[in-house]
Amino acid sequence: MKNNIKYIIVCLLAIATTGKAQNTNTLYFMDNIAERNNINPAFTPNCTFYLDFIFLPNLYMNFGNNNFILNDFLYKQNGRPALFLNSQQNINKFYKGLNPTTEVKFNLGLNILSFGFKVNKHYFTFDMGINAEAYTYIPRDIFKLALYGAQDPYNLNRFDFSSLGIDASLYSKVGLGYMYQINDKWQIGAKAKFLMGYANISSKINKMELGISRQSWTLETDGVINASLPIQFNTNEDGSIDASSVNLLETNELISLLYKPAGFGGAIDLGATYQPIKNLTVSASITDLGVIHWKRNSLSGSMKGSHEITELIDYTVGDSLDTEQITDMLTQLGENIVNSVKTDGTKHAYTTMLRANFYTGIEYGILKNSISFGAVNRLTFNNRRITDEMTLAVNFRPLNWLKATIDYSFTNGRWGNFGLGLNLRSGIFNMYILADYIPLSFTRLNLGDVMEIGRDLKLPIANRSQCFNFQIGWTWNIGNNKKDLDKDGVSDKKDYCPNTDMDFIKSKCPKLKKKKQFVNKHGCHLDDDKDGIHNCYDQCPDTPFGIETDSVGCPLDTDKDGIYDYQDPTPFTPEGVEEITIDNPVDTNIY
Repeated sequence: MKNNIKYIIVCLLAIATTGKAQNTNTLYFMDNIAERNNINPAFTPNCTFYLDFIFLPNLYMNFGNNNFILNDFLYKQNGRPALFLNSQQNINKFYKGLNPTTEVKFNLGLNILSFGFKVNKHYFTFDMGINAEAYTYIPRDIFKLALYGAQDPYNLNRFDFSSLGIDASLYSKVGLGYMYQINDKWQIGAKAKFLMGYANISSKINKMELGISRQSWTLETDGVINASLPIQFNTNEDGSIDASSVNLLETNELISLLYKPAGFGGAIDLGATYQPIKNLTVSASITDLGVIHWKRNSLSGSMKGSHEITELIDYTVGDSLDTEQITDMLTQLGENIVNSVKTDGTKHAYTTMLRANFYTGIEYGILKNSISFGAVNRLTFNNRRITDEMTLAVNFRPLNWLKATIDYSFTNGRWGNFGLGLNLRSGIFNMYILADYIPLSFTRLNLGDVMEIGRDLKLPIANRSQCFNFQIGWTWNIGNNKKDLDKDGVSDKKDYCPNTDMDFIKSKCPKLKKKKQFVNKHGCHLDDDKDGIHNCYDQCPDTPFGIETDSVGCPLDTDKDGIYDYQDPTPFTPEGVEEITIDNPVDTNIY
């Protein structure tokens, strides 16, 4: 099958979404899923113990680019969708809509083992998993060269490829997390991660310019490519890599990477939640703040200098694009860029940073928190730029075994990204499926026409969605860790007094501590005789209902004669006058 630029475009269509990192935004509001502590380590799981292992794994995947949607590639021709390449107007429209740099991404994560358990106000977690990620950066001038060519071959044409780059890694992680309930308002958490790297390639290009004239093509470069890969190769006399000699390491060497990784590193997650009033929660976290130091099988290649290209003279574009010519040109250009990399073959250790994420969120619940409204903003930091995402969500918790989230996101400058999350729990078994940026609009595209393969191959392809994240998982949840901010044993959902100071009550009420009961079934102070005085301070806890009491919970005794008013037939006897009672009869001898 011939190499053809149309195949390249089809590949871009297939990844017309941008993957973010590791977890879906929808997970942020799914409080029944233990793994959401990967987004904010202060989020405490709603169970006393949970377990997730390889046989029922947590899997996430995201992929795509930050630039294209299907509609950018298509226009109507004879009532059918067709590629833009044969219409100059559509070519111009496509090019003008491009960002300075197209970022193509792929992320895959697999959780191998995780568990967590609660001890009083403390919660401990452990997790182990593997991550694969790849980021490719394509400058707009590459599209300019492909679509328009050298417009004036008699004068120098310059194309800036300085933003060209690649960052790809394969690594595993082991994390230890800790969450602590400070009081009924504040909760904090942290997670430390140990990282083991298996493969990496990264570039840092300061300058890459292509000059085209009628006499020659000249590539000027200034940059470095670092790599730690499970391959072996030979170099040419000029230090360039001999592509024909590149091979994978031997099987035993590949296996040794499992216990002798190519790199080691570490990262931390930090988070906090704050509840100023009942059912309102404000949260913030930073995740994946860390680095990996690559040392084994690590090489550094220099790209500094001027390189003349003699095989690509007179590449111009006429009224219609010759896609084979474009493909051949891009292929040869890529080969020349690779050949510009020079290495001395010695090991050079280097360090790469993880892509940190900063989350801020807010959520407010109504109807005893069975429905809530939330918003979360995520900033993702990498070596080249900062991306910003905003997600608005409505969360439904009608039953303990059923929770769902519907959300809407703004990302890469576009609204219209619909998300959905569903969590089902049956006994100790918990299953969930989450997705961000679900496509809502499709075009039935005949790929047979696009690729010119001579037969129909009609597939529905999302034509407006730019992003898609997917996550699925299963966990075993044991015990019920219902949200109870004041730690009185009554869940917030049923607590009429959610701000009870339990530490104070326990320290001041030893007689209640013996009974191990400090509040009633509604989470409020115990008051057996309903006189408004807590049992802890009530000196007369058996006062009949409806009897007026004093500040210590005892019935009133207005005349201070030792007889409560409700029992005293003469409650207003002047002080010092002896009352006539059965025990104190009238002395008739005085008459």
